[in-house]
Amino acid sequence: FPVTILNSYLKPSYVNSYGTAPWFQISGKGSLSGKTVIDIDVCAGANGVLEENLFILTQTSSGNNLHACGYQGSYGQFGVGNTTNYNTPTQILSNNLTASKIYNGGQTWYWISTTGNLYGAGLNHYGTLAKGDTIASNTWVQAKVDSSTYLTNVRSVHAGHNGGNSYQTFAIKNDNTVWGVGLNSSGRLGLGVNDTTPPERSYFTQLTGSDNNFSASNITTITYYSYNTGDYNTYIALLTGSGQTGSIKSWGYNPGLIGDGTSSDRNVPTSPSGGSASEIAGKIVKVIPKFHYSSGMNDVVILTDEGKLYSTGNGSSRLTRGINKEVLSTNEETTYQKVDLSQLEAGDTIIDVTSGNAYTSHWAYYALTNKGNILSWGHYYANGRQVNFYSLLPEYIYKDGKFIPF
Repeated sequence: FPVTILNSYLKPSYVNSYGTAPWFQISGKGSLSGKTVIDIDVCAGANGVLEENLFILTQTSSGNNLHACGYQGSYGQFGVGNTTNYNTPTQILSNNLTASKIYNGGQTWYWISTTGNLYGAGLNHYGTLAKGDTIASNTWVQAKVDSSTYLTNVRSVHAGHNGGNSYQTFAIKNDNTVWGVGLNSSGRLGLGVNDTTPPERSYFTQLTGSDNNFSASNITTITYYSYNTGDYNTYIALLTGSGQTGSIKSWGYNPGLIGDGTSSDRNVPTSPSGGSASEIAGKIVKVIPKFHYSSGMNDVVILTDEGKLYSTGNGSSRLTRGINKEVLSTNEETTYQKVDLSQLEAGDTIIDVTSGNAYTSHWAYYALTNKGNILSWGHYYANGRQVNFYSLLPEYIYKDGKFIPF
């Protein structure tokens, strides 16, 4: 049994229309012949119809190559100058451009060059291609911080998207600074202001100031939560560095997900407070937000290096909070609470956690132990039992090499 858990929204029915189904062996097919796959990213469309495609990074003796297959829609996110759909992997970069990392932004895709430059193609409704306008591009464009200056020394990219639209995109540079681009009418870029005319930033802007200056930190990752369609994104940064290792800061849409004791949106990165936030045992090593497209099941689970889990979220998510409380007070819904692991057997320690993020009934969390066992809580239909029932607490669904029947 695998020792890591795949994010369960990559279920087969989402990515099979254009040859992107992950259970097919594609090594050696199309432009992959004779190349070694070193990275892969999948965009699964809503109900299989929006933007299902697959990007593959390969390595040869002469360097890296970028390939794509699947659906392009109307925006040309493969960057080849057209909107043709490909049903086999096809090389999409010319030989003078070499990618080192690839990133899925819905109908906007990004890659970082081996020299740290950032390129994007596809949808650009909110300026997330960072080229100074909101016009889509079916060829690769290099991201800028102003009309004449490119964003350089980029280490990673984190794009917040739903319904196919890329609303905000964040880039972390090698000097640990964080830069944002995209829609900011509700302050989702974390800059401390809400933009109106225009409502978007179409060049990358650095997050600065005493409340949101990450330059003294090492940002492990920025993950995001999105609810339904529209600008309902929450961003959570996992920090490492002097005095901040294993802590988080969150900003954006706040249906209790920021964990600061309120449901008020935040336009600057904010630390959790209240509840058990000050009592979190150990350092945070993983952050997993979960959403349901239409039900409002909005919550976040964090995992610490001591194998403890904590969760926060809005009222309708209490069935997947895992804290053994069917009725929650308003305060409990907006602060981190300890997940009840009372059913965890001696010798088992939680080492990984993931969730079912889907447009259907995948309302479950999954926790992996050091012994290779799996616990789950939430909606049973989503954790393999095919029963329309909930578990309020984590319980074993896979133990000692066997699935446990209901």
